[in-house]
Amino acid sequence: MGYNLKIRSSAVLTVYRRSIYKSMSAYNGYIDVVSKAWREGAGEITMEAHERRDVRLLDLRHTLDKYALFVKNYSNDYNSTSLSPDPNPPDEYSNTIRRMLIAGIKNMGSHDISRVFIGTDNYPDCADPRKDIWFDLFFPDHKDLKGFSQIFGSNDIASFPLAPETPSTYPIFNRLFYRSAKEFRDLGGVNVNMFVKNKQVMNEYERVMNLAADACKLEAGVATEPYMVAAALKAKCDRSIKKLNNPNSFAQMMCQDFYDNADDDDYSDCEEFKKLLVTCQQNWIYRWGYTDAASLWKVDVPGRAPRTTTLPGRYAGLSNISFGSGNYGPFMAEYREEKDGKTYNPERARVGVMQKFYGSANDTPVLIEGKAYLRFFKLAYLDEFTQTVPFVQPAPVNIRVITNRFLRKDKRAETNSYLLEPLDVNLAPNIFSDALMKSRAIDTLSANALWGEKIKCYNGDGQEVEYDPMQYPAPIIEKPAQPSGSDVAATRFGRAVDFKNASWNYVSAQDFMDERVPGDGNVLYLDGFMYIMAGDLDLSKVTHFQGKGLIYIGRGNCKLGSLRRLKVKPTSDSLRIYLRQGDFIVSSADDEVFIEASLTAFYDDPQGSSDPLQQGSIIFNNRKLVKIYGNLLVDSLDLETSGASGLADGGLLYIVHDPGIYNAAATLDGTKLDPYHISIGPVKTSFAYRAGGEES
Repeated sequence: MGYNLKIRSSAVLTVYRRSIYKSMSAYNGYIDVVSKAWREGAGEITMEAHERRDVRLLDLRHTLDKYALFVKNYSNDYNSTSLSPDPNPPDEYSNTIRRMLIAGIKNMGSHDISRVFIGTDNYPDCADPRKDIWFDLFFPDHKDLKGFSQIFGSNDIASFPLAPETPSTYPIFNRLFYRSAKEFRDLGGVNVNMFVKNKQVMNEYERVMNLAADACKLEAGVATEPYMVAAALKAKCDRSIKKLNNPNSFAQMMCQDFYDNADDDDYSDCEEFKKLLVTCQQNWIYRWGYTDAASLWKVDVPGRAPRTTTLPGRYAGLSNISFGSGNYGPFMAEYREEKDGKTYNPERARVGVMQKFYGSANDTPVLIEGKAYLRFFKLAYLDEFTQTVPFVQPAPVNIRVITNRFLRKDKRAETNSYLLEPLDVNLAPNIFSDALMKSRAIDTLSANALWGEKIKCYNGDGQEVEYDPMQYPAPIIEKPAQPSGSDVAATRFGRAVDFKNASWNYVSAQDFMDERVPGDGNVLYLDGFMYIMAGDLDLSKVTHFQGKGLIYIGRGNCKLGSLRRLKVKPTSDSLRIYLRQGDFIVSSADDEVFIEASLTAFYDDPQGSSDPLQQGSIIFNNRKLVKIYGNLLVDSLDLETSGASGLADGGLLYIVHDPGIYNAAATLDGTKLDPYHISIGPVKTSFAYRAGGEES
């Protein structure tokens, strides 16, 4: 019948060490398991076994989990300039596709929100004191966002008014989000004396003075002379005065004034010219309006040539080909110009259409950090008028449209231009400031302003706060979230790990593959913090993973194809891959790749290198779609690079912030996730066995 045995087991977990880094909640310990067996009533122990194994306890959460995207280095790809492959786009302005789409977390806590950090490390060397990133607003994408209507007062588009006699062939620019007008004399800060060298005013005065000189000749019965300007016109007036010699002639009085007071092409002391300036002051209407880059330039064409509708004088303040070098207008020419031996700032000339940060339906906010600003553009001009000027002999004049072209603000002292003189009024409809007459970029609003309301979030101390992007000046969040009293630049951000907390250590990537990807090689089995010293890790043939873990590679790249959780979500299973010196390489036969993981490639040694070979990145290898369900944290991000390293033509990087990465302890669809992982070593660190003895 056998013995009636009693068995009793106990386990004791002892934790003896914590990670040396506060940012990593990890512990070393061991577990003792003791099992005893005896015959009931005998009082003698038949057998006793004692076993000890190493234990690693790890909390996978990290502050970087709150970021859907984190990029340390400058990138010129935040404004898309890619032509849509659609042969029948909605219109010429909507012919640009977005290359990056970010969908933040949603339907979690009231203050839960995904963050996006846009860095400017390794910004192009330039003379501009502002080394920032600008996101170009785009009417079709953003007109229905709350921030758009708050900035511009509506979400309609309009055109500048034209006089009834304007020819029907005159182009109509109907891409204004806001337009307005003021009488020149109500602007303040500028006066007509600043226009003494204005070509339109000078040309009209020169026309009148040529008529006056000709009138003297006709009255004297002699032939008129050709049209002249400046010193030649002064000599012409002198000859006309001498021919007529009639001090009572109005025409001669005007010529005499010009001869006595004109100094080459400076007419400012001429009394009749002053009357023209007064008439301008009384009749000028200043008009301005705001639009987007895609309405001004063909952003999907190499070189970003001006649109033909922007060539007439009313619309030519930024992109008229008659101004500046390269035939792209004053805005681009000014920023491509050299100052102190450096290009002023080529980044400002990279106009386009901002990538999509608010999800596919523009309904999910993210908090954008870094020196990132929203940008749109202002067109401005002084409208033409026809009016009789009270010269000694009154005469009608027609002052044509005066284009208020763009001029860099650092040129104020050298140009003494009215375009750079601050006005006494704010021309902006709301929120931002605009107190200059020139056509210009409005580029000082927070990139978060499009969301249009306060954003609830947690600060670096984990406290609930509200961030108001609609304030002015723009409340830019220059550095990533961190505890109070900390002032760490993004360059220094990364995941510090204590290698003594590693559950598993592998000398090479092949050792890791041999143990963690058994059998047919399709499933990756995770177990806590797994450290690979060096070697390129090829997971391109691995299709699924199971378990929870962090793969940390000291030196080496990581190849990836489509890779998903084996278990159906929601599950606590999660994959984090951290490259300390390497790149992610998308390697798949498929054009569309789905990766369910948190991917980090931050070079730690050295940090902040300007060498592309020492910057962690993701190489897309010409894929049409790379969808990451997790998050992406890299030193450098290039979407539209030459060669095969960027996305394919029409390709898209689609980042969906995994709520299980954002908060590994969240409750999702009724399932409570567990952020902790315990690894028990396979090797017995001690073992004891005995038989016999008394049961105590």
